[in-house]
Amino acid sequence: MSESTPNIRPAVASDGPALLELTRQTPMDADISLRIDREPDFFALTRARGAGQVWVAEIDGRAVACVSCVRRRAKLPDGIAEIGVLADLKVHPEHRRQGLAQALLEAIAAHEEQQTPAVYIGQTAEGNDAVDGVAVRFGTTRSLRPLARMTSYQLLTMPGLARPPAVDMREATDADLDAIEQVLASYYADHVLCPPFGAGALAEDLERTGMPVRCLRVAEVDGRIVAAVAAWEPEQLKQTRVTAMPAGLRALSATCRTLSGVLPLPHLPQVGQPLRFTYLRYPGHLPGHEPALKALVVDAVAEARRAKQHFCLLTCSDGDPLHGLVRGLPRTTFRYRVSAGIAHPSMRAALDTLTGRQVYDDACLS
Repeated sequence: MSESTPNIRPAVASDGPALLELTRQTPMDADISLRIDREPDFFALTRARGAGQVWVAEIDGRAVACVSCVRRRAKLPDGIAEIGVLADLKVHPEHRRQGLAQALLEAIAAHEEQQTPAVYIGQTAEGNDAVDGVAVRFGTTRSLRPLARMTSYQLLTMPGLARPPAVDMREATDADLDAIEQVLASYYADHVLCPPFGAGALAEDLERTGMPVRCLRVAEVDGRIVAAVAAWEPEQLKQTRVTAMPAGLRALSATCRTLSGVLPLPHLPQVGQPLRFTYLRYPGHLPGHEPALKALVVDAVAEARRAKQHFCLLTCSDGDPLHGLVRGLPRTTFRYRVSAGIAHPSMRAALDTLTGRQVYDDACLS
């Protein structure tokens, strides 16, 4: 093997520094471009997603491209099954257009074909044409299709947000987990790809991601939990910076910074600076209790303002009733797609059942 021939292999712990540097060199170019840093441990976010492996393309003894594939339990239309999650597709700018992304995906496909057949999902930022091109080429030999268009609402930390009718809200405790799971199982009954809520998935998810139970907030009516959401800033897994944004948003951000000394304006990011924001995970409510969930969301935004964060991030797919929660709240948006594919023909029927469904995706782990 010559020095310039790529060596495709599973990553090992000693690849960590090279993968951290690779991440810094590969922002997500889209309408709003982001760079996701992974200090101090590149592999921590991969472990939080599920059990699996990072693969690297090594040239001259250095990892210059990577991709990951993990497996986790998820709810499908026909029951609970293991799905694969593809992520972390990165190629160093000096080594692009050399087929490395394609080679990594083919290596994963070959490895996964030896495992129990599964449906695989992945996310692509809207406007990320480079990744779209790789996905199309990869899909010429395997089934690959878009499942959902996701919207991440960046709820701005404005002061004085009008709260919905008062409800009792508090931090959750371990004793609340079963009741919260029942709320989530009810809300996500018609969704696919979500954790199998009601079967112990919430406690499993908290343990795997390292999110404390106290990050969960619940709303109660007559002593009964009717809504829940988690507010978490996972700095130990990843840190986000904006590398580019539309001119209009840049101008708005600059104006807010200039006037913030005399007016109660939201904290907005600027290009190149770290983003501080809270992910709103596991939002859900029992039928008829949407106002209770909205109260929890508004309360989370108010807390983010007190912590001088830029925004709270709430994500849902097109057609999800969660869109109603942001009505009346100042916000910007970031959009991406969830696609699904298979590596084994026996999973084609399972892939077909996902089409046209409401999709759950946890942007915190993207």
